[in-house]
Amino acid sequence: GRADAERPGDRLARRGRSAAGERGADERRIRGGRQGGDPTSGGEEDDAAENAGELVVSPPRTGVEMDLFGLSSLGPADGDYYEKETASYIDSFYNDEDSDRSDLRAWVSNVATSIVVNEERAPAGNTDGEDCDLIDPLVLTFTISMTYVTLYSDVSLDDIVALPFEKKRQQKKYAERLRENDASGAFGGL
Repeated sequence: GRADAERPGDRLARRGRSAAGERGADERRIRGGRQGGDPTSGGEEDDAAENAGELVVSPPRTGVEMDLFGLSSLGPADGDYYEKETASYIDSFYNDEDSDRSDLRAWVSNVATSIVVNEERAPAGNTDGEDCDLIDPLVLTFTISMTYVTLYSDVSLDDIVALPFEKKRQQKKYAERLRENDASGAFGGL
């Protein structure tokens, strides 16, 4: 079956947010630049400090879900592969020097991501077909931890996690990445 390139990111964007939808109280921020406000506004801050940004060490966010259409289950090695490749995809989305800097990536850099799958819910119905509205996904629930540097202190972890999966072309690139290095062939139906 073919995975709908729009759906995994939609689910991640919808379900990836915490109940409060805000930064956790345990999130550690180490200031090196602006402490709030619009990063494009002028000010008297020292340019070196402004460009340094602030290091954010996010506490683990649990309960993040992603739908994978065209798959019915993953073995232990496939789960490990998913964790590594998904974290690497998010990191490269923000850290790649050649990437588009016209969105949130203009304010976030030096991203390091860790993902641990906590639960796998097998599809209840058909997993094969062209229309993802008519097939059931494999649902992975995971915990994500991140560190990153930001020039804009109002950036939320939820937005950082969701952005790499929001657009159809990004979802397609992610699915291609999972299939490309997949030694077991488990992601071939994605």
